[in-house]
Parts: sequence; structure tokens; C-alpha cells
Amino acid sequence: MGMKFAMEGTALADHAKRTDASSSDLGAMVLAFVQAAEPVAKSMNGPVKASFNSFKQNANMVADMLNTSLQGILNSTNEQGRAFQQHTEQATEAFSSGQAGANFDAAVARSV
Repeated sequence: MGMKFAMEGTALADHAKRTDASSSDLGAMVLAFVQAAEPVAKSMNGPVKASFNSFKQNANMVADMLNTSLQGILNSTNEQGRAFQQHTEQATEAFSSGQAGANFDAAVARSV
């Protein structure tokens, strides 16, 4: 038996809304992590301190990359949602026009 796939019409739009909210949160979390770790960094020495400083210097870039990546996912999800909706409308229209042109009386078996 073939695989069945059913998706509610609003699933992609709902997913896009959640992704949109998360995209700014993730970048902000990276920056908040750096700020929260600052007191601990004062007690670091040597290579550990250098690694933390390197991470700290790149934190804005990391946050921007995460935000950009999630924005790309959001754009893709929105495009998929539009394509899904368009396909649904086209399929409904094709079914309706096919049904309107059907001769159901001719399809009825007639007894002789």
C-alpha cells in the first residue's frame, strides 16, 4: 500500500510563524550567552582565555549567521506554503471543471 500524506492547510504558515519568532531569539541567545559567561572569563587564563576571546569576537558574526540561516528556512517555508496553496486551488478547480463536464446520466448502466 502506498504512503499517504495529509497536511492541514495552515501547517506551513504555522511553522513559518514559529520559525520567524525563533530566528531573532537564537541570535539574541548567543549574545546573551557571551554576556553571561563574561564573569567566568575573568578567571580564565592561557589558551582557554584566548579561545573564549576569539568566540566573543565572533559572537556577532555567529548570531548573524544563525539569523540569516533561519531567515532562509523561513523564506523556503513561505514559498512551500504558497506552492501548496496554489496546487490545492488548481486541483480543486480542475476537479470542479471536470465534474461540470461529466455526463453522469451516460455512465448509469441501463437495463435492456
